[in-house]
Amino acid sequence: MMDGYCWVFGYGSLVGSGLLSQSLGRAGVERAPASLRGFRRAWNAGMANRHDDPTDKFYVDEDGLRPDVVVAFLGLRTQPTSTVNGVVFRVGSDDLAQLDLRERRYSRVDATHRVSSGAIGRGERVFVYLPTPEATARCLGAAHDDRLVVPQHYFDAVADAFGGLGPEHLARFSASTDDPPRLSPLNRVEPPGVTGPVAPRSRLP
Repeated sequence: MMDGYCWVFGYGSLVGSGLLSQSLGRAGVERAPASLRGFRRAWNAGMANRHDDPTDKFYVDEDGLRPDVVVAFLGLRTQPTSTVNGVVFRVGSDDLAQLDLRERRYSRVDATHRVSSGAIGRGERVFVYLPTPEATARCLGAAHDDRLVVPQHYFDAVADAFGGLGPEHLARFSASTDDPPRLSPLNRVEPPGVTGPVAPRSRLP
């Protein structure tokens, strides 16, 4: 695509209009309810909290300490008979570049043939962000050692985003999402700036 615009399927924190506007740095992002076939939501996008990347966020506990845990965010895992609900939102090439930097634990892939929404026109492309193998491996290793956590505020923000679409959307979210690992009252610390590699692009099978 890179001329004109395309759509991105959001299935977690990007479902919320406020969080989406904050991520893209602009208000009034066009979005619509949508569904993605062949996947189920899972807490499988992991970040090592004691990383040494000065451009990436990290988390501290109530004492201001940075615990040695892996922080899990929502991702997707393949499940042929499953469908996840979410939203599609319209973006341009500048928006995609910004999202690629934000979603550094994910790869952007073309999911046009798996996404359904009345907002998408003929020939318009749809992308989705899937966890990288490295991010998923971090979650598996940390779960084995009981070091995998989900920040309580992140879990609440995602639930609130789907609740804002209506009770039926929240119910569908719950039914198509794995149970989270241990919830923790961690506080996010933002880096002074955000830079990083652009996520690779491919097409879903």
